[in-house]
Amino acid sequence: MRYKILAFISLCFISNLALAKCYYIPCNPQITSAENAARSKIESSFDAVDLKLEALKQSYQERLDALKEQNEILSKQIALSKESLRHIKEILFLLKGANALKSNAINQESLKE
Repeated sequence: MRYKILAFISLCFISNLALAKCYYIPCNPQITSAENAARSKIESSFDAVDLKLEALKQSYQERLDALKEQNEILSKQIALSKESLRHIKEILFLLKGANALKSNAINQESLKE
């Protein structure tokens, strides 16, 4: 009985080996289609990023131009403030001189009396 079971198992094993065959299934079409799909997805993503980058560059340039214009206006305002301050200092100097002359005139009148 033991030999029959052993013979049966070996017969099954040998028949499985006889019927077993290796088949080559080419996967090049799947690889090619996956590669093309990945390439198109990457290219579309790259195009989207490129458009956003261009929009960002344009926004940066617009802000830079606006800041340059504001800096020019600020420089003009600073120059005008300096000029105005110089005029105010000049007026104060002249007023101090006029007050000193009037004070001297008042002192001379009070000394005469």
